[in-house]
Amino acid sequence: MKLNIKSILNIQTAVLLIVLFSPILLNAQPSDPGSDPDVPIDGGLSVLFAAGVGYGVRELKKTRLNQK
Repeated sequence: MKLNIKSILNIQTAVLLIVLFSPILLNAQPSDPGSDPDVPIDGGLSVLFAAGVGYGVRELKKTRLNQK
């Protein structure tokens, strides 16, 4: 079976179109019925922020001790 360039391009174009348009057709979840936020970011975000500040202070102390 011999494939020429034209048939290979047609196959590639068909695969590309299927890949591009399949997310439009395949919606796994319905849209959000309300306007409430799905994920509360209050507690987790503040813990991550505090951990980042603590890590920054620790690294700053390390560099100051190494410079002396």
